Amino acid sequence: MKKTSTLVLIAGLCMLASTIKANTICFTDGFGYRWSITYSSDSKGHYSGWGTVDIGTGTLWNVSAWSQLSNLSGPVELHAVNPAPDGCTSNSDSFVYVGSAQVFRSGGHTTSWSGNGEWTSYCFGGPLNSGTWDASGPCGAGKSIKVDPNGPASHVTTSAKKSSNTVCFTDAFGEVWRITYSPNGSGGYWGTGTVDIGGGVLWNVNASGEFASLSGDVVLHALNPSPDGCTTYSDSFVYVGSAQVFRNGGSTTGWSGSGTWNSYCFGGVLNTGDWSATGPCGSGKSIRVDPNGPASHGSLITLVVSPNPAKNNTSISFKTSKQSQVQIIVYNYLQQPVRVLTNGAQSAGKQTYNWDLRDMNGKAVNNGLYRVVALINGKSYSSTLQVIR
Repeated sequence: MKKTSTLVLIAGLCMLASTIKANTICFTDGFGYRWSITYSSDSKGHYSGWGTVDIGTGTLWNVSAWSQLSNLSGPVELHAVNPAPDGCTSNSDSFVYVGSAQVFRSGGHTTSWSGNGEWTSYCFGGPLNSGTWDASGPCGAGKSIKVDPNGPASHVTTSAKKSSNTVCFTDAFGEVWRITYSPNGSGGYWGTGTVDIGGGVLWNVNASGEFASLSGDVVLHALNPSPDGCTTYSDSFVYVGSAQVFRNGGSTTGWSGSGTWNSYCFGGVLNTGDWSATGPCGSGKSIRVDPNGPASHGSLITLVVSPNPAKNNTSISFKTSKQSQVQIIVYNYLQQPVRVLTNGAQSAGKQTYNWDLRDMNGKAVNNGLYRVVALINGKSYSSTLQVIR
């Protein structure tokens, strides 16, 4: 399985030079396994964790986890390792969960967690079996668990390894997608891969679809592997729509789809538009990428935040060609609004708004990373701001 990077759980975190805080979440999967993971953030939206999974009768396997959070949901990867491998006589040597997860929070703390995707178990370094998983939390402390003997920790499973296939297609922006997918056994498909946004820059992709008669709904999530605060690129984007698959002799020969897309920055919607795609794409073909595609920051209006980093105050400025409805809100790293700088009609030309680095209650904000989001005539523009006192 291709690593999709970083654990998608969130709690109280500190940014940049501040001390990183950790939190623990517990959840139970469809096999009855109970997972307990302590996780933390690197302040860039990436999460890593470690912990244990109880596969029954108190047997604990070590767990390593990664994910990347976008708007409280995103890809997740969980690795479980057998502490006493027995040559796969009774248990597998290890197994991996790869999929997506949703986090629910209250008061800055994680209150519950849900996820689903696919798993692969391993024996002596090679794949043993595979299947699908789902999980939800929190789980009650001390509760007994009834373990499914056909889960990924077991050597024996009724879940035969599923065949997979790879499809390649090019969208209307010139971006080339390559996705390896497999069925979940009930008409749904799940896959991972990459999208080349130009110049060989690859973003990780998670894909899902529900197909009947080779056509149906499709969702494609593309994640920026090196987010830059939306200076040049968005943090992620999502394609939602419908697709048609063409097959010959059990293999995919072509693919077409269309729908709408949203790009995201710091958990908020950056831009939206329409997409279309066709395949297959020729191997080794050069691609010419439309700079107004969803991978781009794509702002027709540029926010200038200066000074940045800021110590006592800063100003946010931009230029418009016509009278506009403008709302400017500053958010903290928990995506909570800290201060509303303006909300109303503004005249054409250059606009400048000063922020004294105080919140809505007049209290000085803490050191850390903030995002300035300007909604101008219904379109979102954003920039990051670092506060260092």
